Amino acid sequence: AVKAAFSGRTRVNGLAAALFPQAVRAGRGNLQWDLAAGGTWEKPIPSGSFELSEAGIDLPTLGIRLEDMSLKGGFREDQLRIDSLVLRSGSGTLNGQATLRLQDRRIAALQGRLTGRNFQFVNRPGLRAIGNPDLEFSGPPERIRLSGKIEIPEALISGGSVQGVK
Repeated sequence: AVKAAFSGRTRVNGLAAALFPQAVRAGRGNLQWDLAAGGTWEKPIPSGSFELSEAGIDLPTLGIRLEDMSLKGGFREDQLRIDSLVLRSGSGTLNGQATLRLQDRRIAALQGRLTGRNFQFVNRPGLRAIGNPDLEFSGPPERIRLSGKIEIPEALISGGSVQGVK
């Protein structure tokens, strides 16, 4: 039988930029985790929980900074849960939850919901938009089904073409 447990906490700087160099300029946050393994050597069963707090990233293509980010979740065997996701952009927030089913160490399917109020989606010269999303998503990563609505109470589009937005 296998029985192991690991806990830790660290300050992460630049991890998001390293993972997504085309999209993220800077990232920071506090990461805490509790990991465990049970089962047998032939069939170990991993489980645990994680929490990211006081986090933020810059998304230069969109001209926004996601601040006061927090993420809480856990995993067991073939399932990863995001119990709570909170992001702030501009004066608004975006909240989310999701469940990801894993197969062969890959995401096989996911489902979740995103809701928000006055969330700033983009803040570029000539293009600004604030929205109130209420979206549900599900399916395999290559065919995600999205349903719901996004109210856009405030948008500004001026000038000609906007560089970097397709």
